[in-house]
Amino acid sequence: MAEFFDWEGENLNDSHEPTVAKEGEYTIKLKDWKTDDEGHVIRLDSSDKKFMLPLMEVIDCEGSEFMKEFTHFLRLPSEEMTAKDNNKAKWNLKIFFESFGIDYQGRMDFSEVAEGDYTADVILGVQDNDEYGDQNYIKKFVSGA
Repeated sequence: MAEFFDWEGENLNDSHEPTVAKEGEYTIKLKDWKTDDEGHVIRLDSSDKKFMLPLMEVIDCEGSEFMKEFTHFLRLPSEEMTAKDNNKAKWNLKIFFESFGIDYQGRMDFSEVAEGDYTADVILGVQDNDEYGDQNYIKKFVSGA
């Protein structure tokens, strides 16, 4: 099968290698949710424990248009967890939603949340990933609870 793309008018020389934000305080935006192969936001790990991976990006700083998107792991609470792990999962969800100003008291439509303009102030760190190179991660939420 023959496919064509007209490169005329495209200048690839003005592109930039994606970067990460240096460690520090930033405003981030919730862009979307990483989904499994069937499009589910709530996913199962190899031990059949539920989790979510919100997809975020750094905004409103110099060079943010060239920065990589990143995810934040959120374990969902379950009765199978110890009381300590269950509390930790609930606390992490509470801080996440409150920091972004997302109402978590009722039913949540993940697509509506992704289409919203939800931002949070955070302290980001940088970690090396063998597969993807340097990646940002959230060290602490500054806004919220």
